[in-house]
Formats: sequence, structure tokens, C-alpha cells
Amino acid sequence: MLFRVGDFSAMIAVVLYAIPPAVRYTDHGIRKIPPALIEAARTSGCTRRQLLWKVQMPLALPEIMLGRQPDHHVRAFHAGDYGAGGAPATWARRFTSR
Repeated sequence: MLFRVGDFSAMIAVVLYAIPPAVRYTDHGIRKIPPALIEAARTSGCTRRQLLWKVQMPLALPEIMLGRQPDHHVRAFHAGDYGAGGAPATWARRFTSR
């Protein structure tokens, strides 16, 4: 059941396909924050967790969302390649059922 082509393997493939862009854009968004803002937050007494969640993540959010849009569209399309429906499966049924 684990290695057959079907819904479960499609879900695993889609999740594995979606992880690298999300990680890459999150890293890029956090790294492009000006050091002066990070220093100001540390000077104000922020802990590392507060610095991440209250300063870095809100400032990196536009970059993170930039990476989510193409990924969201591609996941629905490629799920059909692995047997979980989606656009390719619908098209294949339409063209082969005649």
C-alpha cells in the first residue's frame, strides 16, 4: 500500500515537492531583513523566540508568500500525475473515454 500509485503516494510526492520552495523563500526572507532592525530588537530585550516570531517572520512574510503562490498552483496539477486526481487525470479521462 505504501509504494503503490494512488492517493497516499500522491500526497507524499506533493508534500515533498512543496517543501524546498517554502524553505528557500523563508530563509531568503529572513536573511534580507536589515541588521539594524535585528539589533534594535535585541537592544529592546527580545529573546531569540520573540525576535523570530515578532520581528523576523512578520518582515519576511511577503517573501514567504511569494514562494507559496507558484507552489500552490503546481501541487494541484501534479497530483494527477501520481494518481490523486487533478487536472491531468481529468484530461486523461476525457480524452481516453471516447
